[in-house]
Amino acid sequence: MELSAIPSNLFCRFTTVLPEAYRIDDSPIEISAESNHEHLSQVISQLLAQEDLRFEFLVNGEFLRGNLKS
Repeated sequence: MELSAIPSNLFCRFTTVLPEAYRIDDSPIEISAESNHEHLSQVISQLLAQEDLRFEFLVNGEFLRGNLKS
């Protein structure tokens, strides 16, 4: 898919195999396509009401290293 065809916002679902304390509702959340793993960690930390949690994210089976758009 061409980058210009990717919308500016995406709907994401966050799932994990981590313990229950790190799980959030799996309802879709609208996220900027420019978001990177640091921003996504901040979003999850806010939803869990905890500070400075760092996560790695798999997108289509690959670790997110850039932003969601790339």
